[in-house]
Amino acid sequence: MENIANDLSGFINWLFGSVFGLTILGIAIFIYFKNKRENEIEAEKEKRREIRKKNYQKKKENTTTIIETKITKIQNSKEQKTINNKEL
Repeated sequence: MENIANDLSGFINWLFGSVFGLTILGIAIFIYFKNKRENEIEAEKEKRREIRKKNYQKKKENTTTIIETKITKIQNSKEQKTINNKEL
């Protein structure tokens, strides 16, 4: 009877220990993959930010170039008018 009680007690301890251990292991694995996914999402967001920043910079440079081109055309036009007025 004592052997059966010891065996049963050992089995119950093993069972609860296993369940507890597996629960802790499961939680640890869950947290690991959750953090991994969050890091991947953050890396993707950072990539998108960099792309947006580059696109904004290109747009800004293009706008600056267009404005400079227009200013140059206006200046050339004024110079041409001045030359034409002097010729008259």
